Order: sequence, then structure tokens, then C-alpha cells
Amino acid sequence: MAYPGVHEDFRTLARGGTPTRVPFFAISQEFDARRYGVSYAEYLSSADTLFRAQAAAVRALDYDWVLLQLHDGLEFEPLGLEVRGGGNILPGIFSHLPLTAEAVRGLRVPDFAACPQIRVLLEALRRTKAEFGDEVIVLGRIAAPFTAAVLCHGIENSLMALSDPASLDVLRRTTEFFARLERAFAEEQAAWGADGMWCGDCLASSKLISPALHRRMAFDANVELIAALKSRGQSVFYEPADDDPGFMRIYAEEGIDAINVGIALDIVEGKRALDGRAGALGNLDAIRFLQHATPEATAAEVERIVTAGKAGGGYAFCTDSIPRDATEENMRAMAETVRRCGRYERKSAKGGSARCG
Repeated sequence: MAYPGVHEDFRTLARGGTPTRVPFFAISQEFDARRYGVSYAEYLSSADTLFRAQAAAVRALDYDWVLLQLHDGLEFEPLGLEVRGGGNILPGIFSHLPLTAEAVRGLRVPDFAACPQIRVLLEALRRTKAEFGDEVIVLGRIAAPFTAAVLCHGIENSLMALSDPASLDVLRRTTEFFARLERAFAEEQAAWGADGMWCGDCLASSKLISPALHRRMAFDANVELIAALKSRGQSVFYEPADDDPGFMRIYAEEGIDAINVGIALDIVEGKRALDGRAGALGNLDAIRFLQHATPEATAAEVERIVTAGKAGGGYAFCTDSIPRDATEENMRAMAETVRRCGRYERKSAKGGSARCG
């Protein structure tokens, strides 16, 4: 179960080096809640439930992290936006801020510890760090600045703003505000025990904007935020949900430690695009294999990905978001295969190998 060297292994692979073994990460909160016997709403209801569900998952499935992602609306509710969820539906943002200079001038960084849902996150971070120490990587979560700005104003309004210089300037100012907010949010989470941040940036990816627009609207804010977090010793895990090699090359310039490679991009191609400037995470298709495949097919796919990904270092295994209805048998097949195939043979004087064995 987990291991004290995981932090050093992550720092090594983030530099493009070869860790002692392939760390095992999985975006599994929905499945972990079901496995613990609670709805997702119940999972979010208290720090004790959140902590216990994730601790049980680490012990049963041997994860090398605890990712307390919760949901994407977390820091928007204190700003006055409506967030809805319930049952097993993840909370989402159901209202938006007008895309006006006046509305943006009224934004203020909240007192995070005074926000009930955020307080649940903070308490769960504290308990998790106290429980596992340095034997797992404890991750909090933030949204990258441009993605946060688009969520704040709504995707449709933000896309329309891209063709209007005045509205585009407002969107840029919102991005600058969220760079400050997300930095403060990350620092608050670090004070409660987070070793690093899971940084979601799906709305600054190839799925929504061009490379030129990413450089114009998202790049500088990302660079500044990531540099600030790393200067305080936090690791940055980046989730763009992207499978475009050109975008991967851009992300690698932003100073990120490790990037989750989209499931449609071969892991070798993803690593090649990153070129050792950031570690590669990835990239199991969780719905296809963990929900719908057999354990044997799951194990074969995990072995293929791990064997290809770990060659030459710079790699940790990860998934895309695992559905609540993934099967226990497939989850165990994944975990056992990562551990079996994620070992590195120690180098002799003539060099070593990256065989699965």
C-alpha cells in the first residue's frame, strides 16, 4: 500500500527521469463513493465521509495519491453563482456572471475556510495528510484561470466574446482575477495538508479554442500561477482532457509538472510531444475498460499502456474519470497490473530495461 518514495518518484518523472517504479493514480471519486456505500451527495456531505471513503480506496486499491477533486463548481458558489447537484449527479454551475466590466470589478477572493463545502474539502485534506503522511500524494484542486473565467461567464457567452474586442478584454480581466483567486485557494489548501494541485483546464484545450488563442488568453496566466505554486513547494498535475500533440507541446512550456494525456492520443505520442519538459500521466479509457470490459481485457490494456509509457521514464499511470458503475473486478485488475508491470529493473553497468515483469 502506497510508499514513502512516491514524492521523490514524482519529482523525478516530472523532470523526465526514471522513478523507482511507476506511480499509480486514478480519477476515481465517483467509484470510490459507491464502493464506500454512499451516494455522491453523501460523499460530499462531510469531511469524515470524504476522508473515510478515500482512505478505504487507498487501502483496497493501492493508489499512490488521494485526489480530493469533489466537483468543478466548488470555488464559484462563494462568488454568488448557483451550484446544483444531488444524488449521484455531480454538482455543476447553473448561473453565470454577466460579461461586463462592472460585474468583474465586483469580484472578491472569498474567505475559503468560511465556505461550508470548501471547509469540507479543507478538513478532509487535513485528515488525509495526518493519516498517510508522505506515503501518498495528497492533492487538492483548482481550475486554471481561463477555464475558471469561461465557467464564470458561461461557455456560450465566452465564445461570443472572442469576436468582440471589448468583451474579450472583460474575459481577460476575469482570467486575471481567477489567477489570483486560484493561487489563494491553492495556498489555503496547502495550509491544510495538500501536497499539490489537480489543475483542470479543459476549456483552454483544443476542444474549445485554437493554439493561438490559448497563447493569447490562457498561457501567461497559467505560467504565473504554476510558478507561484511551485515556488511554495506544491506539485502541479494538469488535466486538459486533450489529445492534440500540438497543444501538449504548448502545455509543456507552462512549467507544469505532469500532464494527463487524453485517451485518444497514444501515450508514446503524448510523451514525445512533451519531450521531457513535463511528466506524462495516462491514459486508460475508464468507461471502455473499467465499466464495460472483462478483467482480462482491462489487464491487457493496462499492461500495454504501462509498458509503453514507462520506457525511458517520465511517466505515471493514470485514468480519465472513472464512472460510478466501474466494476470492482476491473478496478482490481487495473491495480494489480500497474504494480506488476510498473517495476523498473535496476540498471547494471551495461544499462537496464523497462520490461513488464
